Amino acid sequence: MPRTIMRTHIVVPKEIVDSVDAVVGKRGRSKFFVDAVEEKLARSRLAELAGRMAGSLAGVDIPGWESGEAAEAWARASRCPASKSSRLGTDTGPSRGNFPGNAEARRHVLQFADGPALAAISARARTS
Repeated sequence: MPRTIMRTHIVVPKEIVDSVDAVVGKRGRSKFFVDAVEEKLARSRLAELAGRMAGSLAGVDIPGWESGEAAEAWARASRCPASKSSRLGTDTGPSRGNFPGNAEARRHVLQFADGPALAAISARARTS
């Protein structure tokens, strides 16, 4: 869907404008500012979502998260380099999201995620 473009007036310190121009040139200034604002908004939405989620899984029994040490081991296992089977799409380990309790954890995350915040997070994840 095409974006509606609008012209606005903002006040920016000269040093910032000079720095932006040095990186992208005067013709790239608007896009640079738009990208920076979109990034800041996405981080702000993510921080708000994280605040709303804090403690939401406290009463949920998720295997692998019994203690700090167990959660650390689970996180390390989920970050392992992809094996040949995972590249083929046959891996059922935690790195593919198929760990016990995944559906329960996802349900809790989605319970707190509103549409715009989740969309912003997903969009940032796709571009990163």
